[in-house]
Amino acid sequence: MWQYGNGSRNNNGSRLIDVCQTFQLVIGGPSSIIHKFTWTSPSGRTCNQVDHICVSRKWRGSLLDVKNRQGADIDSDHELITGDIKIKLKCSKKKYTPRRHKRLNVQLLRDRATKKETTSAFREKLLTNHNNTEWEATNATLRQIAQEKLGTIKTTNSKLWISDTTWGIN
Repeated sequence: MWQYGNGSRNNNGSRLIDVCQTFQLVIGGPSSIIHKFTWTSPSGRTCNQVDHICVSRKWRGSLLDVKNRQGADIDSDHELITGDIKIKLKCSKKKYTPRRHKRLNVQLLRDRATKKETTSAFREKLLTNHNNTEWEATNATLRQIAQEKLGTIKTTNSKLWISDTTWGIN
């Protein structure tokens, strides 16, 4: 018959509790009595729970199941302890919103004269500002020229879900 513990006289348990209180840890243990024993004496008569899983108090709700794995070949008289953890990640409250530019009327580039004029304006501006290697400044310059030469188009965010012919049906 197995005996649970032998009332050892060392203070390891109180030292573990002190460490957990100092670092705000919670001790997770197996729920079933079969899985509580983590050490068995060489004679096989005495079993103790001497190994534990400690998690931060913040994550105590995430520790689902702790148990020992009897029969795991770890070359020790201790049992292997495993714990299942479920973590829910929340998205950041601060959402990244990219800076939106107005859409350019690129359809005008199909006209050869407009395309040639825009290209030469780009080339002229880039050659005069060849000292400026910062992308932000170059991007702003190119966007400004494109807006001057091509203009912008108005975009609608939503499509009509009922067509004009549907409205016309009586």
